[in-house]
Amino acid sequence: MHRFMGALITVALLMSISAGVAVAADPVGIIGIGDRATVRCFTHEQVHVYVTAGVTDNGTAILPGLGAVPMAGRGQQMVRDELATRYGRIYEGCTVTLTITPLVIKWDGGAAVGPTADVTRPAREVMTPPADLELRAGDSIIVRCWTGDELHFRTQTPIAADGAIRLPDLPRIEAAGLTVDELQGNIVSACGAKWPEASVDVRVAGEGRPTREDTEGLVRPPVALTAAERFAALPRFGMDIFAAEERPAAPDGGEARPTASLGEAVPPTYIVGPGDELAVRVWTDAIEHVNMNPVVDADGRIYVPLLGEVTVAGRQLAQVRTDLTQRYAKFFNRTSVSVGMGRTRVIEVRVAGDAQRPGKHLLSGAPTVFSALYAARGPSEIGSLRAVKVLRVGQAPVIVDLYDYLLRGEVGGDLPLQPGDTVFIPPVKSMIGVAGQVRRPARYELTGQTTLADALELAAGMTPTGYARSVQVWRVGADGQRQVLSVDASQPGPEGVDLELVDGDLIAVQPTLETPINVVELSGAVERPGAYQVTEGMTVRDLVAAAQGLTEFAHTEQAALWRMNGELDYEVTRFDLAAAMQGDPASNLVLAPRDRVIVYAEENVERPSEVQVEGAVRFPSLLPWTLGMCVSDAVLQSGGLTDAAYTARAQILRVGPDQRRAMVTVELAKALAGDATANLKLERGDALRIFTRSEVAPESVI
Repeated sequence: MHRFMGALITVALLMSISAGVAVAADPVGIIGIGDRATVRCFTHEQVHVYVTAGVTDNGTAILPGLGAVPMAGRGQQMVRDELATRYGRIYEGCTVTLTITPLVIKWDGGAAVGPTADVTRPAREVMTPPADLELRAGDSIIVRCWTGDELHFRTQTPIAADGAIRLPDLPRIEAAGLTVDELQGNIVSACGAKWPEASVDVRVAGEGRPTREDTEGLVRPPVALTAAERFAALPRFGMDIFAAEERPAAPDGGEARPTASLGEAVPPTYIVGPGDELAVRVWTDAIEHVNMNPVVDADGRIYVPLLGEVTVAGRQLAQVRTDLTQRYAKFFNRTSVSVGMGRTRVIEVRVAGDAQRPGKHLLSGAPTVFSALYAARGPSEIGSLRAVKVLRVGQAPVIVDLYDYLLRGEVGGDLPLQPGDTVFIPPVKSMIGVAGQVRRPARYELTGQTTLADALELAAGMTPTGYARSVQVWRVGADGQRQVLSVDASQPGPEGVDLELVDGDLIAVQPTLETPINVVELSGAVERPGAYQVTEGMTVRDLVAAAQGLTEFAHTEQAALWRMNGELDYEVTRFDLAAAMQGDPASNLVLAPRDRVIVYAEENVERPSEVQVEGAVRFPSLLPWTLGMCVSDAVLQSGGLTDAAYTARAQILRVGPDQRRAMVTVELAKALAGDATANLKLERGDALRIFTRSEVAPESVI
């Protein structure tokens, strides 16, 4: 079927060319046989797959880790989604891109149809996690919504602690516990109510959580992400704090108008205004004289017994309490006055500029800059967090830097708002990215001159594994080309940690090397092989002692020391291990960093610790060899001689040091009688052969 569809597409293309018909871009991006598919799969800082494969005659393309993937006759979007899902099961949170280069077909006129502006099928970036991955609080979601060429919004938002996400001009959407497909369906429904023809793209930002350990077969070429890709993949610092609770919906589908807040705690500096309800109590000793809840009228006044009308609007709550105390003191001795808030009014403030939800907002209680920003769902993707302006008629603008709160918890910039105030969010002017071995990788907004030290402080400093002596700063130069500055962040000065940063810089802190340099490696027949710290004057005997000695199978006649020379090649020095363990200076070598000491096992360099006894013995067998073992010992352990044994002589087959076989004759009768000269000692690997009389001389016939 794939072959037929691909062939049909190719024939149609040829017919249109031969007829002189201009070939336009395929509106659905159908892939044909002969097309070349470039597939790239990567996560935050690592490329896992980067390959270009042709669509073969059977309609498939061979991709690393997936094998044959059907492509011919299918749409690019469909194939891209399948690749994202299948690769996502191996690398959760990965980005998968697919670019199709159409087949170049020549016709009689000599022209060619190739990847021109008319027929190139552009790829669109897809970042899709595994289909079965459940989202959770803290995951960062990138959502893009568009209709045709019109982009409605593109935003990155975290899943809040309550399990929901907030998107521009949309109601609260549940996300935690859903898969990405389920979340995308909910977002499509919400966007469809506002933009009926809208398309939605949902991605998960960050490195992700692997869902499969079996990654065998994946090709991982050493291709790094570009600086722009690394910069864009970083989350923007501070954008996750505006996860405010949604207000209830009104019956007409809009947002419900806030009502006055009952019993809400307000500070003594709260400015009383029309609509506020005060709680006034006056008493002396145990006698209560006044207990009422007057409401501030439109003229800013309240009516209380004995005093009549009292103007309170525009004054702090503490000032109103002091004023009423002084007034009632004229009527009562030892008077006590309590003035609190019964219900707070609702005021209107404006949030303008680059906010997620600019416009008028009705706020209750004691609204502040932060509550207005929460109502507007914070700055947009390009909105500033460090230059928020509070505009009030007749007063100079006040600049609020939200980083004071985000980094240090200072709330001095959370100014109280009054009716008619405007909170203006300007666009970001300068931003850098900090990636790699830092505690808080992110994009950070800059104000004024910022050095590398300042940037690392914004990122909460380097991790213990960060390599400070070569921090990379990726920068776009004056010629528009990328430049890389290697900066020693451990040194002061303009070429060190005091390097001044510019807009768009990407700081990448590299990890330290995992291979230690102050160790020596011990392997072979020792109790605890492994890497050990090498100290000044440390010797082979010290190293073996640190490894709790040799095993019983260690070959002590010779060991090897590998040492790297100036040309980074290893040179081998052989030494007498037994002499080294006795402290012989000629063999007990002094070690240096990166040395390798190899202790051989007997089985690897010596003949087996066994003796073969065969022939005219009761139990021919393979006996374990022991030091000092003699011919008589081997015969006795084999059950003794048989009646047919020839006792005049026997033979020992022995392999010499030169690996040549030698035959040693034994006077067997004398050896069994205890003659030390004849009772030869056996060596490991010997074979003792006891002949029968028939093998040596023919039987006598009478």
